[in-house]
Amino acid sequence: MKRRAYVDFQAPRDNKAIYRKHRQAIDLIVEYGTASSVVEAIKAEIETLVECEYLIQKPTAVWFLPKALAKLPPGQDMSTWPFMCWCYHARKENQLYMCLQLYQMADPDKRARLVDAIRATRLKLSASKNETTIASARQKLNLNEDGFPDLSDDAVRPLVAALWKKMWHDGEKIVDVVKNFEWG
Repeated sequence: MKRRAYVDFQAPRDNKAIYRKHRQAIDLIVEYGTASSVVEAIKAEIETLVECEYLIQKPTAVWFLPKALAKLPPGQDMSTWPFMCWCYHARKENQLYMCLQLYQMADPDKRARLVDAIRATRLKLSASKNETTIASARQKLNLNEDGFPDLSDDAVRPLVAALWKKMWHDGEKIVDVVKNFEWG
């Protein structure tokens, strides 16, 4: 019976003991949890700026596909579509980063032809093992009067708009590539 009864004055002591034992895990959950006012502001601004075929919020980023790039070739569904944009809040660097990428495709020859078609637009591509960055932009978050990053909606949303304008200036150039590409 004594084991089942929990006295209210024991809770603060027990909470402190749990925190001491699991401090690192709890701090990571707090820092990288699923709730982020910055990412929510990013998502809200993207929904305002961009007509999206697809949009999903992750803990530190928003992934989206502008309808302008969503012209699907016959026999292909959205789950295998190789393009995606994302806007990421890099907390440690105190900046927002937005990019348009081309991911791996089931047919490597088709992907190589698509990369060649994109290169013909004279965009400077950046390739890694799994993706090719077509266009990107980054912006430092402004500091508030206390010298800390200003994470308010009023500060984040204009930065997202500026990033979109800068990134899409290059990204828009591949819309015709996607429309005219021989997918067959």
